Amino acid sequence: MDEKILTEQMVNNSAENVNVAAGGIVVEEDKATVVKRQRKFFSAVGIRYFILTIVIMVAQLLVMNLVAFFAPDFYARWTNAVSLLPITVVGLPVAYLLMKKVEKAPVIEQKFKFGVKQLIPFFFIAYAVMIGANLISTIINMVIAAAAQREATTVVATMLSSSDILQNTVMVVILAPILEEFLFRKFLIDRFSRFGEGVAVLVSALMFGFYHGNIVQFIYATALGLVLGYVYAKSRKVVFTILIHVFVNFLGSTLPMLVLGNIDVNDIMEKITSFGVTNPEGLMKYMEENAGSIAIYYGYSMFVSGIVIAGIVLGIITLVRHIKRKNMLLPGAEKLVKGKRFATIVGNVGMILFIVIWTGMMIFTIIGSYFV
Repeated sequence: MDEKILTEQMVNNSAENVNVAAGGIVVEEDKATVVKRQRKFFSAVGIRYFILTIVIMVAQLLVMNLVAFFAPDFYARWTNAVSLLPITVVGLPVAYLLMKKVEKAPVIEQKFKFGVKQLIPFFFIAYAVMIGANLISTIINMVIAAAAQREATTVVATMLSSSDILQNTVMVVILAPILEEFLFRKFLIDRFSRFGEGVAVLVSALMFGFYHGNIVQFIYATALGLVLGYVYAKSRKVVFTILIHVFVNFLGSTLPMLVLGNIDVNDIMEKITSFGVTNPEGLMKYMEENAGSIAIYYGYSMFVSGIVIAGIVLGIITLVRHIKRKNMLLPGAEKLVKGKRFATIVGNVGMILFIVIWTGMMIFTIIGSYFV
C-alpha cells in the first residue's frame, strides 16, 4: 500500500468526479469512490493517533512504575513530572515518524498576511474563550458530583494542588504546549486542510479535546483548540500557537499558584458571603484582619476579568474584520462529499478507535473520581 495518501492528481480527479458530469448530473458511483478514498484518508490519520495513544500510555506507565520502584522518594516529590515527561519525550518523535508519510495538503493562499500584529489579539481571545468554556465545564462537573453525592473536583485542580511551581511551569506551561501544538495543530492541520480550513480546525480541535481524557478538559480544550487552530491555519506558524498556549496555561496554572498560593480563597469567599448579610460587624472585622489577602484576591480577580473583557472585545473586532476581508475559513483543494461529511470523517476504523480509547478514558476518569 502506497504510504502517500493523496496526490495532487487524485485531488483534481476527485473534484472533477464529484462536481462535473454529463449534463451536470453527479455520478453516484464516482461519488461513492471519492467518499471511500476520503474515509480511508481520515482512517489513516486516526489509526496513527490511536497507535500514538497506546505508545504514550505504555511509556507513561512504564516510566512511572520504574521510578516509583527504584526511587520512591524522588517519585513522591516529582510525581507530575515523572507522569508527564514520558508523554513529551516519547510522544513528539513517535508522532513525527507516524505522520511524516501522510502527505501534507497544498498550503491555502491567504487573503492577507497573518503576522505578529494580527497575533496579539488572540492571546486575549484564547484566554477569554478558555474561561468561558471552563465555566461550562465547571457546571457539568458539579452536576456529575451532585449525582455521585461527592464534592466537585477536577483533574487540573488535583494536579495543581499536588504540584509545585517549578514542576507546573516546566511541564504544563512549557513542555505541554510544545507537544500539543505539534500534535494537534501542525501535524493535523497541515494534512486536514486539504478539505478546507473549517474541516481542519474543527477536527483537530475535537481530537485535541479527546486527547485530554476527561469530560471537563474536553470542553475547554476543544474550545481553545478552535482558536489555536484558526491561528495556525491563517499563519502556518506553530510558534504562534505555542506562544498563545504558553500564555493561557501560565495564566491558568502558574500565575494563580504564585499569587494565591498562600491565600485561603475558599475561606475568604465563605466568610464574605456568610457575614455579608447576617453579621456586618463580623465582616468588617474579618476584612480588617485579612485586608492583605483580600486585596490580593480581588486584585487578581480584577486582572483576570480585565483580560477576559479585553478578549471578548478584541474577539468581536477581529471577527468583524476577518469577515469584511472575506478571510475566515477558506476552502481547500478538495471538498468532502455533501451529505457524507460526518460519515467520512468519523465513520472509519482509525477515527473510531481513537475516539473509543479516549472516551473510555473519560468514563474511567469519571468513575474513578466520583463513583469509587
